[in-house]
Amino acid sequence: MVGCGSSDAPADNGGGDGTEQPVAKDEGPKENAEAVAEYEQGLAAEVRGDYAAAREHYIQARVHQPGFRDTEERLDSLGAILMAEMGYKEAQESGDAAAQASSAVTYAQALRARPANARDLHRSRQLLLEAADKNPDDAEAHYVLSVVAAERGDFAESAEQAMAAIELNPDHAGAHYQVAFLKRTGEGAEAEMALSHAQMAVDKAPEPQAHYYELLAVCQHEAGDTDSAVASIEKACELSDKARYKERLNAWRPPAEPPADEPPADEPPMDGPPADEPPADEPPADEPPADEPPMDEPPAAEPPPADEPPADEPPADEPPADEPPADEPPADEPPADEPPPADEPPADEPPADEPPADEPLPGMDD
Repeated sequence: MVGCGSSDAPADNGGGDGTEQPVAKDEGPKENAEAVAEYEQGLAAEVRGDYAAAREHYIQARVHQPGFRDTEERLDSLGAILMAEMGYKEAQESGDAAAQASSAVTYAQALRARPANARDLHRSRQLLLEAADKNPDDAEAHYVLSVVAAERGDFAESAEQAMAAIELNPDHAGAHYQVAFLKRTGEGAEAEMALSHAQMAVDKAPEPQAHYYELLAVCQHEAGDTDSAVASIEKACELSDKARYKERLNAWRPPAEPPADEPPADEPPMDGPPADEPPADEPPADEPPADEPPMDEPPAAEPPPADEPPADEPPADEPPADEPPADEPPADEPPADEPPPADEPPADEPPADEPPADEPLPGMDD
């Protein structure tokens, strides 16, 4: 038997000389050559900035092989870009500076809302600078400039543009979020600044945003306010099911404790023993102690202790109460084993030289 539950011999992958030959791997469905060609032409058109041509090539690639690579995602983003580009061109022809600035911001956002490897951040920045120049009071242009600058790695410009947006519109939640995000790793005043702007981003957002609550939670946690951080990340979890929110919550939330009115599972209640068991040191109320006889019966006969005489007998070293001591004769009789002393008369007889006590002395007769 070669393997568990199998009695088949392994397949022979060796050559005629017994050497093992490599096994071909399954690389999935083969790509259609025409689809590959159309896709590559679409990429080239994107690099040139010819988004309409790029879109047509991706459509043809999808015709040759449905679901080819990331054609669906690219078609969606290119559709948004073409719509924004059309609006931008119409605004330029209108001569309205405010409309031109607004359309430039929309066009710039469409250019950056692409897969990371397809973003045209340079063109996006040019459009935004143009918008800010035509309408210096446009807070949105400065805000998107801040986002693009951060994506380009220019964090100093990003912070500057975000603060400019807040000066123009103190209620711009996105700009507050951007400042908090940029300052979150700082210390001292920068850390306090990050926490303040993160809170304002949450408070001023038209609709609750999960990532706003996440950033607020991070700033609170860095400040040592774990309880507030847990509350904020719990709110983020309510708004979104992203795994990272739950990971933060599990990392910060303290272990659950038993309710105050209930004892721990492994310990008896504080007020007494468990209901089904008697106390360890006391017998049940309806039963006598295990080592004592029942209350309604007399104690079982027990021998007296070794060092004490039986309860119904006199002590071994003392004579019975009604009898004289064993070692002494009765009070009215001489000792049984000893005769009276030779020089003294018996205790009940008078001395030989004296008359008996009950008889008169000689010569005393009347």
